[in-house]
Amino acid sequence: MPRLSFQILRNILLWCAAVALTLCAVYGGLCLRRPPQTDATTTLYPGITYHRRFYSIPRPIMAHIVEFDLTQGGFTWFVTPPVDPGERMTSARTARELAEQFHLQIAVNGSHFEPFRSEAPWDYYPHTGDPVDVMGYAVSDGRTYSDNRAEWPKFCFNAQQVFVCGVGQVLKATQAIAGGRLLLRWGNVSPNMDGPLPSQPLPRTVVGYNALRTRAWLVVVDGRQKGYSEGMSLFEMGEYMRDLGADFVLNLDGGGSTTLVLERGGRLRVMNAPYHTHVPMRERPVANALGVRVAAARQDGGE
Repeated sequence: MPRLSFQILRNILLWCAAVALTLCAVYGGLCLRRPPQTDATTTLYPGITYHRRFYSIPRPIMAHIVEFDLTQGGFTWFVTPPVDPGERMTSARTARELAEQFHLQIAVNGSHFEPFRSEAPWDYYPHTGDPVDVMGYAVSDGRTYSDNRAEWPKFCFNAQQVFVCGVGQVLKATQAIAGGRLLLRWGNVSPNMDGPLPSQPLPRTVVGYNALRTRAWLVVVDGRQKGYSEGMSLFEMGEYMRDLGADFVLNLDGGGSTTLVLERGGRLRVMNAPYHTHVPMRERPVANALGVRVAAARQDGGE
């Protein structure tokens, strides 16, 4: 009997070791899929440029920037709508799935949403197709489908134009999206942006533009990945956007939602390193996306 018990224990230990090695190999493989910690610049379309930037100070940070020359034209902003036009709730999908469904060449995750939980790789909500409620204003093709938390700051979009929405302006906008905080207003970062204590560095997604409305930016910063990219605080994000040249910046949903999708070579690619449920390169289903349709891409079928 003791000999049999020893064999059972040994088999259990060997099985556990095999599972652990398999999980480590899978995790390592996912880490290898992350974009390299190198700088790169690519012209996507006339007036639209993509930059990948790596910073080692004050901590490892990977930033992905899409810069728009708003004087060029040739593209339109788009906020994805709910599946059912008569419903306020949307059906959760990843930013890549939303970009594919609505024929977007560029997209980032958009609004904050609820309900939400992220307990473990196997225990989270929402999954693709689950109903979620957009937080803040959301307008798609002129139709307002959410005014939850109407006091939240919001950006309006008409064709290439982008501006902070004021009272009465939302109904006149073709597209609109809200965020939990305006990080920059007239180039000023609030000294109390992070509250009494600095906010922790996290993955961030923001949209911004300059005071002359000649340039705009979609920016995602990866985070929660020690040694690779550990994110930025809200104050750091505001300062970073100001250094890029922005005067107005809206903070969109971040954390594990943070995703940038680009059409490259006729196919949609995730350009950053999402970190959902502690799994690198795992894309989170989100409520909606802020995207861009490029006329040249629709005419020639891609890059």
